[in-house]
Amino acid sequence: LYFNTIKHNNKTSLHSPMNDDFEQLNDIESGRKNEYTSLSLNETNVRIGFIRKVYLIIIAQLAFTCMMCCLSVYTSFGAYQINTTWAYVLTVIFAFITMLLICCVPSLGRTVPINYILLTVFTFCEAYSVSMVVKLYTER
Repeated sequence: LYFNTIKHNNKTSLHSPMNDDFEQLNDIESGRKNEYTSLSLNETNVRIGFIRKVYLIIIAQLAFTCMMCCLSVYTSFGAYQINTTWAYVLTVIFAFITMLLICCVPSLGRTVPINYILLTVFTFCEAYSVSMVVKLYTER
């Protein structure tokens, strides 16, 4: 290895031919990709957007579940839930079916309008089930 001294803007720096190879690997216009470089800005933005979307969906699910629990505890909706146990059984079955569809059928879980519909049905079923359990627990 040898180093050349390069003067640029009154600053002296060492230059190595290895640096040229490294710069060519990281050069976008060269068409060569380096597996050791970090993610590009575009991929990073996509990942951040994905994480943001996932957390917003989880927050919406938890908020809806909390709303259903409050509705069940503080209104007459809880009495309706206790008197209609068939609705509880039906929501548990629907939750299980939608969970299986999302997990076991990749085309349904990755198709944009269908996956949101299945996720909404699953969230409603789980919120109803949790709110009924909360109502039964608060009565005892």
